[in-house]
Amino acid sequence: MAVGTYHGSVHNGLLQPPAARWAEAVARVGVPAVVTRATSFLVDFLPILRRTLTRTGFVIDHIHYYADGHCCK
Repeated sequence: MAVGTYHGSVHNGLLQPPAARWAEAVARVGVPAVVTRATSFLVDFLPILRRTLTRTGFVIDHIHYYADGHCCK
């Protein structure tokens, strides 16, 4: 898998594999906190726009968005 190859290969900027850098960081400061309340996370960090999806797409800031995949068959 490409992800495993990437994380195991020496990174030009890090001068070591990303997996090794991750292991060092975890050993130094511990495992990062995990999001346990997904709704709170979204409200705190992501702009949320609710729009009605119609057969002609949806509109945000006067821009119309449409894709064939949005259409009901």
